Amino acid sequence: MRRPADAVPARTLSQGFTLIELMLVVLIIGLVYGLALNSIERAASPSETLSLETLPEYLRQRHKQNHLALICIDRCRACALYADGEKVGEVPPVVDSDAEYYRFDYFRGSEPLAWAPLQVDEGREEEVCFRYDLYPDGSRSEMMVVAGGGVVDLPGYFETPARYASLEEAIDAKQARYEEIRQ
Repeated sequence: MRRPADAVPARTLSQGFTLIELMLVVLIIGLVYGLALNSIERAASPSETLSLETLPEYLRQRHKQNHLALICIDRCRACALYADGEKVGEVPPVVDSDAEYYRFDYFRGSEPLAWAPLQVDEGREEEVCFRYDLYPDGSRSEMMVVAGGGVVDLPGYFETPARYASLEEAIDAKQARYEEIRQ
């Protein structure tokens, strides 16, 4: 059967993509790339997520069976991360210069906490205003930090940091935890 000369041939299936389809694919790839790049930048830069509450986890992620210490000097305006006594990088400050630090003892209650000076250059010392250590065995500094109108309890082992309204409330919570353990 012959077709008439004026009949339009049936459209065959296209073997490629249209310009619109290609533009949509490029747009989707660009969005995924932008989201991935943003996530990588946020993970690499602790300034947005580093706080007293996230500090133990931040150090644990960098822990490779060495002694890690986050040490702040210059009235807590400059903080750095040290691995086995060697400075490995700068870290955004996690506390203000007016923060107060306390150690808890079950029998004596809370005691003010202070740190030894940091040896920076040949014989030159800097006053340390904050220090938080993570040891090779996984234990870490234990303290209560009074700052920003509240208290953050940084427990020594694998407990999660907790925020309290006052130092007295934090001390009561610690004593209750010790009482629970002793029973």
